Amino acid sequence: MNANIFASQLPTSDSVTQCQWFEGNKETDDLISIAAGFIAEELNMSWFRIRLVCHRVCDSEGKTALSTSLSYMATEQDDYHSWCALDCLNAMSCVTEVLKGQNWREAVLFITHPKGTAFYWCGPVA
Repeated sequence: MNANIFASQLPTSDSVTQCQWFEGNKETDDLISIAAGFIAEELNMSWFRIRLVCHRVCDSEGKTALSTSLSYMATEQDDYHSWCALDCLNAMSCVTEVLKGQNWREAVLFITHPKGTAFYWCGPVA
């Protein structure tokens, strides 16, 4: 999938020092597919694209907080609409496993029907 088509759909960040499209291996690609499956099967309507955004913040004591937001586009011409999925935590768990060992602060998973997935991440953790 051509990742450049998603550039305008990435969340805007104040101080991006490292951003890249994720190029994984078989194991990490499988985890991304599992995360996409958790999310996509819960949207009970026709959709064109789903976007899962995960944020990671570390405080001065080394504690990490994670949060997610989830949105979808019904058609290619549509805007994103927020929604909540019960399996969002399982999808976020897959994302954190994929980025294990990376100093990341934001990760975005795009699921486009029927084209597949694209995964983007930014660091460092603030």
